[in-house]
Amino acid sequence: MAQAYRAASSPVSIGNNQYLYADPDHPNNLPFVVLPGGGFYNTQSNNLKYLYFRHSLDYIQTFNSDHTLTAFASMEVRNTERQYEFFNGTGYQFDNGGLVSPYYMYFKQAAEQGKPYFGMYPSRDRFLAYMFTTTYGYKNKYVFTPTFRYDGSNKMGKSKVARWLPTWNLAGKWNIHEESFWKTNKVLTSATLRSSYGLTGNIGYATNSAATFYNLIARRPYINDQETLTFISDLENSQLTWEKSTDLDIGADLGFLNNRITLQTDYYKRRIHDLIGLINTSGIGGQFTKLGNYGTMAGEGIEFSLDARVVRTRNFSWSSRFNIAHNKNKVTHLETDPLIWAAVSGNGGAVVGYPSRGLFSVPFAGLDHYLGYPTFIGTGKDKPVTTYINLQDDNLSNLKYEGPVDPTLTGGFYNQVSYKGFTLSGLVKFAAGNVLRLRSALGFSDMASMSKDMLNRWAMPGDETKTSVPAIPDAVSAFQIVDNKGAQVNVVYPYNLYNYSTERVANGKYVKLSSLSFGYQLPQSFCSRLSMTGASITAVANNILVIYADKKLNGQDPEFFNSGGVALPTSKQVTVSLKVGF
Repeated sequence: MAQAYRAASSPVSIGNNQYLYADPDHPNNLPFVVLPGGGFYNTQSNNLKYLYFRHSLDYIQTFNSDHTLTAFASMEVRNTERQYEFFNGTGYQFDNGGLVSPYYMYFKQAAEQGKPYFGMYPSRDRFLAYMFTTTYGYKNKYVFTPTFRYDGSNKMGKSKVARWLPTWNLAGKWNIHEESFWKTNKVLTSATLRSSYGLTGNIGYATNSAATFYNLIARRPYINDQETLTFISDLENSQLTWEKSTDLDIGADLGFLNNRITLQTDYYKRRIHDLIGLINTSGIGGQFTKLGNYGTMAGEGIEFSLDARVVRTRNFSWSSRFNIAHNKNKVTHLETDPLIWAAVSGNGGAVVGYPSRGLFSVPFAGLDHYLGYPTFIGTGKDKPVTTYINLQDDNLSNLKYEGPVDPTLTGGFYNQVSYKGFTLSGLVKFAAGNVLRLRSALGFSDMASMSKDMLNRWAMPGDETKTSVPAIPDAVSAFQIVDNKGAQVNVVYPYNLYNYSTERVANGKYVKLSSLSFGYQLPQSFCSRLSMTGASITAVANNILVIYADKKLNGQDPEFFNSGGVALPTSKQVTVSLKVGF
């Protein structure tokens, strides 16, 4: 970076180096170096101060041994203060004992550009909540639990309507095996029915129920003309309020063979309204988009969990657990139309009638016979073949829906076997029902590496019948790409579209050996000889093996492939621990 500030050895570098300084006080002079020596000592820090206070009151009372009443009331206060700080130390001479040489012209340039060399940005989040719950039980047969909460947050500004939200929940349980008509049997030992219904809230990213102001130094070329400004970061949006979700849950717990086998099942139905997101506006007030309550969504799912003590003897035991869940959601209403870009991106987009993170693709039409560049199916009744589709358009009718980005089916199978002092356990987990957008395959700059798909690229006319990987464009063919109307097209467009086409989608289902653990508990007789109360050694391995995944991923981890777009997968990890007690 320091060398970039001093790159002025030729007229070409002087004319193109943005770090050189064109002094407005001397407009006829050439740009010149403002940092002739030293470099940068830059620091960044994030400070966090968190305060939490809570007090609670418990009450338990039993009446005539049949009626049980418990009550719990609480109040909590949370205060989180964050401050981001940065400091750009300029002129620090690393090779001269850390001597600092402040250069006037550097700071003059920075001042005229409105570029501070240090800064502090505080933020404060404050929450206050009151809660009350009570549970009434009768003969351990019927249990009824109402809950009430009242939450407040400063994130909504000073709006009295938006900053407070009351929520509630009603839950009940029926222990059928406690009834007089229940006949004791070894097959079905116990049975319980559960149900709950309630309202919950989420503040999300909301910050602008009231107008949000920040300060700014006017960007003017002369320091004596600069002044402090106040600008509106967010306009007032008094209608902004919490996201709200109503949830209905119905569940059952069954015990078999004296509860050696237990089955838990739950079905839920969810309705979310007042979703918070960006809404396109007419631009009146100075903003084209603003945060608002812009949609509704519905979801439902069913979950099963089966636990079993398969074998239990004096020296040997085997326990097993299997769980599986199917969850889905659908956007039912939106106040704004999503762009094609949001729908085809790796994180998916919200489109009415589809999951909240549904993935769409541009339909691929094949490779050009003569030059090997990609083509696509355009919009219109005749579905013309084209090389250009505007990703900023909101007409999604021509896109292909691939599926949700999030798995709809998830589960795992866990087993633990113990023999005397040895214990072996392992977890296999799986997921299915989702799709993944493959990372960009075509990048020709020095900052990007090509994937192995390039080995199968188009190389000569006729290869389009054997491969769907485009050719690497050369300087000549890049200017011969034309659209369906015969107009010349920049080579960037069709190759960029290819990365968001139907050819760059993989199935997200996988089966993975997630963890494996082996342990040994040393005999107590041996430990006593060494004056130890106990000793054990354990080896644990995590994220061991992907048993099955789509071949299109080329060995990439499907579970973490698209988390945030650039997330690194969880590394394989082996931990060996020795525990000794005296």
